[in-house]
Amino acid sequence: MVEHRITALMIEPGEHPKVTSLLATNQGFRDAVSFGCDDSGVARVKKLEPGVYVLYCDEGFPLELEGNRHIGDTIFAGTIYIIAADKKGNPVSLAGDILQKYMVMLWEPEEISYHDLAQAYADKLSKDLDEIAFS
Repeated sequence: MVEHRITALMIEPGEHPKVTSLLATNQGFRDAVSFGCDDSGVARVKKLEPGVYVLYCDEGFPLELEGNRHIGDTIFAGTIYIIAADKKGNPVSLAGDILQKYMVMLWEPEEISYHDLAQAYADKLSKDLDEIAFS
C-alpha cells in the first residue's frame, strides 16, 4: 500500500513556519500534532477558509504543550499545521499561493503566557459544555 503524503506548513512554538510532508492518515495526523510530547493527542482541524484548515492537538494544554500562535480568536498550543482538503474533505497538498499566504501570516513566533493558554482552554471547556448541554 502506498502512503498518501501531503505538503503542509508546519509551525512549531517559537519557530518560523516551514514546509513539510505529512502522512495523510488519522494516525499520521495524531503523531504530527503530538510532536514533542510523550502521549498521542487528539488531532482536530479548524477551518480557516474554504479548503484550508489548521491541524492541531485538541489537548495541548493538558499535555503541557507550549503556546504557539493566535489564529483568529483561537490560541493554539504545540506544533500546528496548515493543511488543505478537496471538496470531499480528503487531505491534499497546499497550493503554492495558499502556502505562501500562511507562511507570511504566521512568520513571526508569538509568546503566549501560561495564563492566556489556561484561560483559552477554560473558555473552550465552557463552550464545549454549553454545546453538549443544549444540543
